[in-house]
Amino acid sequence: MVSIIIPARNEEETIGHVVGRCLIAVNPVQIIVVDDHSTDKTADTAERHGATVMLSEARGMWAAIRTGLKEAKGQIIVLFDADLEMLPEDIPHVINPIEKRIADVVYGNRFAASGYRYLDTATHRNGNRLLTILNGIFTNRDWGDEACGFRAFNRKVADALVLKEDGFGGTHEFNARVKSYDIIEVPVFYKPRSIQQGKKIRLWHGLEAIWCMIKYNWLGR
Repeated sequence: MVSIIIPARNEEETIGHVVGRCLIAVNPVQIIVVDDHSTDKTADTAERHGATVMLSEARGMWAAIRTGLKEAKGQIIVLFDADLEMLPEDIPHVINPIEKRIADVVYGNRFAASGYRYLDTATHRNGNRLLTILNGIFTNRDWGDEACGFRAFNRKVADALVLKEDGFGGTHEFNARVKSYDIIEVPVFYKPRSIQQGKKIRLWHGLEAIWCMIKYNWLGR
């Protein structure tokens, strides 16, 4: 079975579509939506479409993911966003290397997908590339798109993970924790939202990311 963990905050407009399409894309599947203190009907909508809903306390995306990991029963765990910037139909493609036992961890790579440079703003695109380069320096391995939120890992990795960060920095803590495993990146489609449409990444998230790279790779926290 595959467990899909979807952290969500105020994603009432998209969460039903995400859950429904995940149910079609993967079988058997456990879909866990972790509602990070939404003020809309995200939780009700997710539950109505067939997801298991857990509640978090507005501490951040990775606090919500930790909550979801406690409930995840699958031999493969998928982390997926609630905003439909990426496609649930790509999940079989992402988990395939784990099913074939040629990788422990698989990252979606938005840069490798056709058309990426036309879909994102130059600021976000260049910021992602800078973080990817820095992450390669800190982890001493090559990365194509280390900040992509669409990633999967096997039960061995899940059982060994000890995560501490609550917010966006958890992305880079996770990278540091799994860098010694067999990792593959695969192209995934990506159509980003604008800030006006609800995109939540800001400049200070980049600064948080760099600090977490230092903390978990060089300081051994």
